[in-house]
Amino acid sequence: MAKQSGLMRRLGNVALNEVSERFGSPSPTPSSGDTRFTPPTPAASKDEESLEGWGFADTRFVVKPDGSTVLTGTRYNISNVALPDLMPWFAGKLASPLGYDNRNEPHYPPEIPAAKKNDKLVAALREFLKEEQLTDDPKQRLRRGHGHTGGEIWAIRYGKLDRVPDLVIFPRSTMRWCDWWRSPPSTAPVSSPSAAAPM
Repeated sequence: MAKQSGLMRRLGNVALNEVSERFGSPSPTPSSGDTRFTPPTPAASKDEESLEGWGFADTRFVVKPDGSTVLTGTRYNISNVALPDLMPWFAGKLASPLGYDNRNEPHYPPEIPAAKKNDKLVAALREFLKEEQLTDDPKQRLRRGHGHTGGEIWAIRYGKLDRVPDLVIFPRSTMRWCDWWRSPPSTAPVSSPSAAAPM
């Protein structure tokens, strides 16, 4: 038993040293107080998401006039590599005449309903939100007005959505947002987070 507790102590020290080296802080000393570990905030991603579908804005499959398919962008090993057998394989599996001359090009963005204005709500939100945390930009409203099912992606590419949020909010503090949410103005039917607000 003594051998096992000594081993556990050594393993604990190794783990503490690993955390210290990885996060650049001195090796913590166990205490009887608050011993929670709060990891550092991850760096913001520089990758721009696609507004019209899944994945990233710079990455999509494109069919070339010779029938080959190319994945655009630079993030994957197969990016910008001609894939001559991919489209024929899709066509065979789907039993459909897919090809360069038989494409259904998307019509993004669809028609976006105009935002309904609510000056009282906006004024209340402006009391604690910065300019860039609140927007009624049509594409931002559209982006937060749908999920990512096949039907919803089809709707934004080839059809339309009947209803999208009127306002998009980007709260930075959960606690501040919760405080406001507990006693919002009577004119604030808002859903959260990265909240979309129908007015």
